[in-house]
Amino acid sequence: MKQAQCLSNIWGGVPKLAVDGVFGSRTTAKIKWIQGCHGLARQGVVGPKTWVVLYDPVPDCYDPYPG
Repeated sequence: MKQAQCLSNIWGGVPKLAVDGVFGSRTTAKIKWIQGCHGLARQGVVGPKTWVVLYDPVPDCYDPYPG
């Protein structure tokens, strides 16, 4: 889970997530935000499709950051 947190920090947003491996509410909210930016279901689960998009940050996501 640390990898998902680290990759999600590349997407931006302040404050950045702690890379501690704990999948808490802030990590869940950010994963849901990233999923929405790519048109995926906002489920908060880091499955195969989410791993793909974590490696492909979009600079033009128009959803407000959940931070």
